[in-house]
Amino acid sequence: MRILVTGVRGFVGTVLEQQAVDAGWAVDGVDLDLYQETSADVVPVAAGDGSTALSDFRELRVEDLAGFDAVVHLAAISSDAACDLRADQSDRLNGSAAIDLARLTKKAGVSRFVFASSCSVYGSAPNRVSDETSQCTPISTYARSKLSAEAGIQAEASSTFAPTILRFATLYGLSPNLRSDLVVNTMVASAQMTGEINLHGSGEQSRPLLHVRDAASTILDVLKSGEDDMRGQVFNVTDESTGYSIAQIAEMVRRRVPGSRVVHHPAATDRRHYRVDGTRLHRFCRRPSIRLEDGVAEVADGLRSPHWQQRASALESNRARGLRHLLERGEFGDDLRRRR
Repeated sequence: MRILVTGVRGFVGTVLEQQAVDAGWAVDGVDLDLYQETSADVVPVAAGDGSTALSDFRELRVEDLAGFDAVVHLAAISSDAACDLRADQSDRLNGSAAIDLARLTKKAGVSRFVFASSCSVYGSAPNRVSDETSQCTPISTYARSKLSAEAGIQAEASSTFAPTILRFATLYGLSPNLRSDLVVNTMVASAQMTGEINLHGSGEQSRPLLHVRDAASTILDVLKSGEDDMRGQVFNVTDESTGYSIAQIAEMVRRRVPGSRVVHHPAATDRRHYRVDGTRLHRFCRRPSIRLEDGVAEVADGLRSPHWQQRASALESNRARGLRHLLERGEFGDDLRRRR
């Protein structure tokens, strides 16, 4: 299979590329490589057998997509804080530009399209376990942009075009392009570097979690599944739990990082609080295999390894911080396009 991956140099994209190449697939990619300077190299980068263009997916043409079996759309402004730096532009990039790419893919005759959405579309719903039929009440620019894109992409489904929406739980784990603005990675990095695990508020807020390698393998499984099973479908993608409280995660990290302690702070402004049922997808794809305890141990061990070239970089591999830096240097305009 030959696939085009947008955001191929990102947190998920680098892992997906490695898995796809290992499976014998041909992988091409486009990526602006926004966060190269703030990524911490804790695992080796796979050498793909395709090509990666340092370009904007918004500039792709029909002829660029011809000949692919599938397009996997990962590229996005990928955190609440990063989106808030340029809310209107982030909404367009994550929302309408994603819909435009789906339409372009369809026009190019490519039958499969996988869109990386987020379980954050459920917003604050602490009194239920949300499945794909549950009401979505997004409370951030990022989540609203993803939900908007979902609707437009689903509307393109046809007998010759099978888009699939994957609502990923909060991701974590090691990647050639590490992120520290994800709750598990943040806590582990802070515990390793400062000895402190910061807990804002009561810690009762729940998050569904998913290891980045399980996210990547799910994408491959979706593309291996029959088109009719995936056409126009939305799936939650999470591990075996419906969610973990932030306090549970903090305690798990404390036990794993010797000498660390949980430090309590006043209530946080992050109102996200949701649990998610991901069992619907299990009819078609393998269940995620990495337990949170094992994933926390892997991150802790990885951040101690020689591959981590600059210890301080782990707390700097933050999407909002990286994007702000690029905007301040004038490398990107207010429309979030690279200045030539």
